[in-house]
Formats: sequence, C-alpha cells, structure tokens
Amino acid sequence: MKTITLFKGTPQQLVLGPLLAATIRDNKEAINLAETAQLPPSEMLPLVSRLAAACARRVDPAITDDQVDNIVDMSNFGEVFMAVFGASIPKPAPGESTEAGSVPG
Repeated sequence: MKTITLFKGTPQQLVLGPLLAATIRDNKEAINLAETAQLPPSEMLPLVSRLAAACARRVDPAITDDQVDNIVDMSNFGEVFMAVFGASIPKPAPGESTEAGSVPG
C-alpha cells in the first residue's frame, strides 16, 4: 500500500494510506466542490480532516478523528489535502499515461 508521511519526525507526524471507495462515496459531493473551488472555506478544513483521518486509519486503525483534528489546521490543510490524494492516486509506471484511454507516445 502506498503511504505518504507528513510532518515527519514531529509529534504531529501523520502517515496516510489511500482513500477507500466508501470514503470517496460518502464525501463525493464535498470533494467535487473542493476540486472546483466551490466548497465554502468553513467546510474545507473539516473535509480535509475527515479525509485525512480516513487515510490515517488505513495505516493505524487506532488513530482518532480528534487526533487528526489536532494536526490539521489552516496553515497545513492544503498540504494535507494534496497528500490525501497523492496517497490515493497510483503513480503511473514509466511510459504510462495518467489519462484514461491514452496511448503512451
């Protein structure tokens, strides 16, 4: 399983695994709004924290939402959001395209 470690070597270290399909399904509307910059800022931080907590539980089932809530803040939520999706989207092999149906050149 691919993981991304944020804030390595600090008390706030957070190791994220990929999102589960169920988490994406349960947060689909908010994720779509966030990707198009239409999610209100007051909802963005809680969304990022929810997604990060779900990813962190893939690696450490004992981590709680409160623990993640105490790590994710306004200064790092963009980094955490990108890491959540970075851990969830497979890296293409050399010569492979990330676009569906495309042919490597």
